[in-house]
Amino acid sequence: MNTKHYLFILIALCLFSCGGKSHQSKKLETISINGNIRQVLNLSSFVDTIEFIPLETNNENLIGDVERIIYRNGKYYIRTTQGMLHGKLSIFDKTGKYLWGLNKIGNGPGEYPELKEFAITENGNITATSYRKIINYDSTGVFLSENKTDFLGFEFVYMDNNNYFFLNRYTIEYGNMLFSVMDNRGIIKKRLFKMSKLEANKSALVHDWRDLSLFKSTLYFMYPYGDTIYSIDNKDNIKRLYSIDFGDKSIPADLFDEKGDELALEKKTSKLEDYMHATAIGYADKYIYIGSYNKVFQGFITLYSKMNKHTLTAHKIVDDMFLKGNVIALKEKRLPHNMDGNDILWPLDPEYLINGYKHYMSYLSDAGREEFRKKYPELVRICTTLKEDDNPVILRIKVKDF
Repeated sequence: MNTKHYLFILIALCLFSCGGKSHQSKKLETISINGNIRQVLNLSSFVDTIEFIPLETNNENLIGDVERIIYRNGKYYIRTTQGMLHGKLSIFDKTGKYLWGLNKIGNGPGEYPELKEFAITENGNITATSYRKIINYDSTGVFLSENKTDFLGFEFVYMDNNNYFFLNRYTIEYGNMLFSVMDNRGIIKKRLFKMSKLEANKSALVHDWRDLSLFKSTLYFMYPYGDTIYSIDNKDNIKRLYSIDFGDKSIPADLFDEKGDELALEKKTSKLEDYMHATAIGYADKYIYIGSYNKVFQGFITLYSKMNKHTLTAHKIVDDMFLKGNVIALKEKRLPHNMDGNDILWPLDPEYLINGYKHYMSYLSDAGREEFRKKYPELVRICTTLKEDDNPVILRIKVKDF
């Protein structure tokens, strides 16, 4: 073979070893988090508008921890758990009215021992995963088909054309490939994103809330204990886009090794003075959202402007727009973990609205209270009818330029 043929083969081998067509891009932009932390962040500094959506509460649909929200065709599909177990799917309309639920615990056809994850296809059908099982339902929850699979993934999204991108839980068992692309029968079409053995082991050490963010047919992702945001399009082109910098709160690279496990890492990190770890991302037209937490599980919201490179980060959010003075102290589980297009979907416990409303009203004059009721009648209705043990209220937040 001549020199051109050798060169072609060399390039092809390099691309194949990456598990996609390319990991390269222009120089990475850096999102600096620790250096931009504020103690508090006013709601008005990043919020354009908020729609408050109280989720109807009845004996059928009591919600525990909200793990996943997908908004599709005017409906909110919400996977919830009690603790980390007993996953079920509840469907609400756009106003929060309960429609129906998918809760089929069992071992028969269309049933599962544990609902792990779900996705919604173009026609509204539901694909759910359980332990070594993938199940398909129609848009009303009627069982269609199921298949057994040896694959064990833990987060996935539906892209298009019967392609489901699964983030491999134990990457080292799949040739150090981060993604397995499957169809709705559980048949693996291909694997993507080759990692080093060390990075593959790191990605298996923890289950983050949301490492995948689908936006306009492009998947944006990071992997557990990683510090880079990537993109992958529907032609498998992979790019490195952003680097996340926690400054002196970064977890030292030498804490990881190729044979480490979760217990070993937990023991090592316990000896650190402090650290920060990204646990959720969201990608929008004008900004990037990152949720992270520190050693004592304090939560931090970070918003990065793609236009002016401005970064907002805080541990506490102060409402200076509606229930003025109401403070939300963030914990790992209290962070937003889901988005719909350019909007952040944030489920909030009723007590924050109930107590915030009572506190704010106590400071207003009679005239001030009447003015507030006229300006925000729907918010007043929600705050005065909620009970503390009701289901969460979804805050649909439109983010303004900042």
